Amino acid sequence: MDLIKGVSLREHIVTMKEKKSNFEEGKVWAMVVQMMLALRYLHKEKQIVHRDLKPNNIMITTDERVVITDFGLAKQKGPEYLKSAAGTIIYSCPEIVQNLPYGEKADIWSFGCCIYEMCQLKPAFHSTNMLTLATQIVEAKYDPLHESWSDSLRHLVVSCLAPDTSERPDIVAITAMCGPRLLEYLDDVARQQASTSSEMSSSTSNNGKFDETPSSLNSSTGSYKRPPRSKGSGSGMLPPINSTQRWGINMEPHSKRCKIVQT
Repeated sequence: MDLIKGVSLREHIVTMKEKKSNFEEGKVWAMVVQMMLALRYLHKEKQIVHRDLKPNNIMITTDERVVITDFGLAKQKGPEYLKSAAGTIIYSCPEIVQNLPYGEKADIWSFGCCIYEMCQLKPAFHSTNMLTLATQIVEAKYDPLHESWSDSLRHLVVSCLAPDTSERPDIVAITAMCGPRLLEYLDDVARQQASTSSEMSSSTSNNGKFDETPSSLNSSTGSYKRPPRSKGSGSGMLPPINSTQRWGINMEPHSKRCKIVQT
């Protein structure tokens, strides 16, 4: 069990709301891309449906790495659709609300709800009346994203919140939709890795370099000088997004200790 150093996406959203500010779109996309890759790993590699994806279960580490947690309601996909109701209703898809069989696209709906909340700083669906709330979800009635957000981000949210499962994309289609943003993110990660690697190489080289002035053992006028101490370079590096990426699995609901699964 590893301790995640950071706070939940929910806390980030609350902080932004208190400051009466918004996330920069670049930061939203960075989180969206990492969440997308995590879901792709769960759905396609592990055949797992999370079933309770929401801002409280998405941790943002101090180095801005996204970790999905709390797998207490997760289910392994089988040949048949899932039938039991699970999750938090304001992030639940129309299939669950109507007590219909559902699959991995339930997570896609929740994913869309999380993106919407990052942008608008409020849930896409909310009502104190449960019948009204259920109607909103089933009919996908929500205020559209503000026009200040890019067309690609607004289109992504609309696609994820399609009430008809046949029109809602799966995670592979989502990846294709986010292709340009994914490449931008991977380029940023590669640049940071290259920069950090260069700094580490320079530090290692300096650490093993001694002053060339003759020591007192070889010259009566010489003096030995201690080699200069190398300065440690901070990382601040985003994790590599590839087959070795790690995603957190929290087997204890409402805990910040997560079991890390190596892909």
